[in-house]
Amino acid sequence: MNTKYSKKIILILVIALPLFTLAQDDNDLKSFYIKKAKESTVEQIRLDFSVPDIPAFKALGNDPSNILRPSSAKDLAFMIGSFRSSGNFLIPKNFSLEIAPGLLLKPWYRLEDYQQKAGIRFLTKLRISAGSDANDATGINSLAAGIRMTFLDKGDFRKDTTFLKTEIFDKQDKYTNAWKKYRDEIMVERGLTPSQYDALSQANKDDILNEAKEKVGFDLDLDIANALKEYKKTHWNESRIDFAYAILSKSPDSLLAKIKTEKHSFWLAIALKPWRNNTWGQFLFGINNNVVKNNDKFYNEFSGNFRFYVGANRVKGFLEAQYQNLDNSAKRKETLYSQIGIEVAIYKSIWIHFGTGVLNALNGSAKSELQSNLNLYLSFPENFKLF
Repeated sequence: MNTKYSKKIILILVIALPLFTLAQDDNDLKSFYIKKAKESTVEQIRLDFSVPDIPAFKALGNDPSNILRPSSAKDLAFMIGSFRSSGNFLIPKNFSLEIAPGLLLKPWYRLEDYQQKAGIRFLTKLRISAGSDANDATGINSLAAGIRMTFLDKGDFRKDTTFLKTEIFDKQDKYTNAWKKYRDEIMVERGLTPSQYDALSQANKDDILNEAKEKVGFDLDLDIANALKEYKKTHWNESRIDFAYAILSKSPDSLLAKIKTEKHSFWLAIALKPWRNNTWGQFLFGINNNVVKNNDKFYNEFSGNFRFYVGANRVKGFLEAQYQNLDNSAKRKETLYSQIGIEVAIYKSIWIHFGTGVLNALNGSAKSELQSNLNLYLSFPENFKLF
């Protein structure tokens, strides 16, 4: 969002204000500009929070952690990995994307509708995903498709009525009133009546409007940009709840002629802010259950995860523990995976996630195994509009 939002407001002021006569009531002007500000707000669909994990990517099974990291919905997101596996750097062949159809469309609802109707918020945050992977060693090609639903997102600024009023609408109203006041003073200085002002050429009107803008005394563009920057600092770790499902199919050839369903995956992810005014930490709890086909029978693979983030919106470290119970045709296997990692925004909405840890078998004589992963996340930046 950054400067684009406030530039849009200023553009509305410069273009639309001459359409009103000076005799109009100030409340009419205020109502007009507040309406435009609300339309701009509801069209702003993202802030540069971290890009969430994609269900289709997780279903491919190349990530040692089975947790599905939630975050604010993106209209379009990509996930590429793993760039690192078993201690070696690789050229990744697994790729996934996630789309929120309700966010790609131009909003069909008002800001008040979005704030008051849970159904609208649910539809706009409903996401579908697809992913693929090719295994050179086995020749197996994998395809995955997923769907994700968000039931809670405390970091959604469009629903934060206090923030919108104090940091957006009130500041915009203050700017509008000051700007109009100086415009009226300039007209008096030049001896212009409302009818004479209306008869001026657009170029002469623009000179008056720009001169009034320079006299306002504060930068609306900068004020709103700073407010949003501060909002991201204090709300990156807000509580969120996601549920997701994905299906995985595999084929022994690249034409997918003999593709078969191999796995159904389910996730529940809960992110919690440690306490109300905390700005540096976040708890993440995850449950994953895979129903895996093996020798024409389906078996369960259950995982429970706990992750703790420490840091800020753009860079944070984490600790994670994962318990996994594999109930397959050969034998039951229990493992514990512990890892440490970092999540960094390297540029706007481009993120990298690196983790390394140790996988221990809780039964049997299997040796401990060092595992690591390096994934790349991408989405459109907050000041980019596709349509």
